[in-house]
Amino acid sequence: MFYRFTSDGRQKTCDLKDVYSGALVLCGGHPSLANEPLELLDRPGIVTMAMNNAALTVRPNLWVCADHATCYAKSILHDPAAIKFARLLYWNDPLPGGEPWYHAPSTFFYGVSDTAFDSGNLLDDHFLFAWWKNVFIISLQLAYHLGFRTIYLAGAGFSVPGGRHYAFDHELTPEQSHYSLQTYGAVVDQVRKAMPHFEERGLSLISCTPDSALNAFLPFMPLRDAIERIASAHPERSTAGLRHASDFLADAE
Repeated sequence: MFYRFTSDGRQKTCDLKDVYSGALVLCGGHPSLANEPLELLDRPGIVTMAMNNAALTVRPNLWVCADHATCYAKSILHDPAAIKFARLLYWNDPLPGGEPWYHAPSTFFYGVSDTAFDSGNLLDDHFLFAWWKNVFIISLQLAYHLGFRTIYLAGAGFSVPGGRHYAFDHELTPEQSHYSLQTYGAVVDQVRKAMPHFEERGLSLISCTPDSALNAFLPFMPLRDAIERIASAHPERSTAGLRHASDFLADAE
């Protein structure tokens, strides 16, 4: 279940279950993302979801976060082209500039639980998503709920190569860096434990991130090849065989 708000703050509920199908490219902020052929993501048939400020490096179709609005760039929050998902807890958080978060365009809010889930039920139908102190697990649940069954992971390295934290310009303090590294280790362990459940539910995870910590137990495919695989299954852009409106008048006579 998702929530949106009218301009005067009235809450509306909606269900987006299985509105998509097929494959998704899920993008994290790992420095390797900046080295990928991101221009290919604009090919027809490619759906992208970015986590947090990774949307500064790739402009996604879908965006997901799990923290206060002030953690994210204003250009992301106000992008009307991206469908955005944020925690219901922060629906009235002030955006940069002071207006409430629910005024941001194309934004849905979701609820979370820190007790209702374990590694064997993450993909069960539920009104909430698991809050395990990271947005990655929420992103996998969200993608599955929306209908995606194959997820290609780009910029999901869970490491700090050469001391660089992100594909975009943003430096962390030593304390912040330590927190992030602890979180990365926990996420990798959470995904590893959940893999039997994912496989049982028909969710395939494929790493497209070189040297990712996930590559120890996920198959790897270069992002260029993943994009080609998805795009090649999409119908070609062609008007061949299309009918004209006047044809139906003749059919009615």
